Amino acid sequence: MYKFSAPMPFEFEHIDKLLEINSKVKKSKITSLYFALPANCREKTGFEQLRTKYYMETKYSDWKKLISYSIEKGFDFVYLINSPRNVSDVDKILEIQLQKLDILIQDLKKIGCWTVRVSNTQILDYVLKKYPEIRVLTSTSFEHMLLCQYQIFLAMYPQIKEIVPSFETHKNFKLLKNLRKSFPNLLIELMVNEGCIQGCPIRTHHNLSVPYLYSNDYEKRELSLRYELFNTKCSAFVEKNFYNFITKNNLILPWEIEEYSKIGINNFKLVGRNNIEFFNGKYMSFYEAYLRGVDDYQNIKNVPYRFLNNACISIPFHYSVDEIRPYLPRIDHFVKKGHLCASICGIECTYCYDCARKLKNALKK
Repeated sequence: MYKFSAPMPFEFEHIDKLLEINSKVKKSKITSLYFALPANCREKTGFEQLRTKYYMETKYSDWKKLISYSIEKGFDFVYLINSPRNVSDVDKILEIQLQKLDILIQDLKKIGCWTVRVSNTQILDYVLKKYPEIRVLTSTSFEHMLLCQYQIFLAMYPQIKEIVPSFETHKNFKLLKNLRKSFPNLLIELMVNEGCIQGCPIRTHHNLSVPYLYSNDYEKRELSLRYELFNTKCSAFVEKNFYNFITKNNLILPWEIEEYSKIGINNFKLVGRNNIEFFNGKYMSFYEAYLRGVDDYQNIKNVPYRFLNNACISIPFHYSVDEIRPYLPRIDHFVKKGHLCASICGIECTYCYDCARKLKNALKK
């Protein structure tokens, strides 16, 4: 069985919807939910990667009810301490943040949450030393892309139970296969519907800046430096290179899951908590479409392709999966040659660009 993690919904009925989805699919299950307190929650620690701007001021007690409900319904719960920023160099600020973190971890343990996901080495070191009983997972925001990085990192921190390799490694089957061989007891989870630009050179700085983007007074900050840079640059690039964006990405599509299972990777991650459709619950239908597609491609052939790509959810791209699939790069190409992409793409190999050209021509007819 394929195990999926998903963002914890913000409504009890949306959590129930995930349970309903689990009852409908055969090959997969959403087994864990992840969450971080939003920017305008007073009990947030400051170590969260604040992907969600919740528009009402909230207290931890409000979210605790949803966390407890998720655990009661059988989901594993993962709290995200996943900002990649360095800790504050102001002693008083750091002291307050660590106090908040200690209070939060102690209370999460009381309601049955014993797992955190981290993407900062300083916080990782702190949690592993102070809370050896806590199950610690690491985030994709570490952006490790080399086998030797993982070998050294996991030698330093053998307590780590799960990694999420960088989004850029999804088509590097040689790396993933060797990771699986090197660490047979380590869980490896891959994001499936993250639609970020392949090879994005500003992703790391985007992740580092997220706490500022969603801070309570972000409207007062210099938006040209904090917010507009990432959104306008990415949007402009996608608009100018749209068909390349569709064919040159690191999505793992439902019919490709089996190839990852062949090398021993059966844990996957669904994203989407930064979209308005997640707030209103529509995103649960997108998750259902994805998992039904894993069961049988015929279940999703008429589903809009954008349902499978988080970055396309709000783009008026209404073609169905069946209309797009014939022009997408085939996964078997990457099984054989994906480890070469970082070195030869667009120069010695134009496979994905050729796919984009064929897709563009087909859709213009």
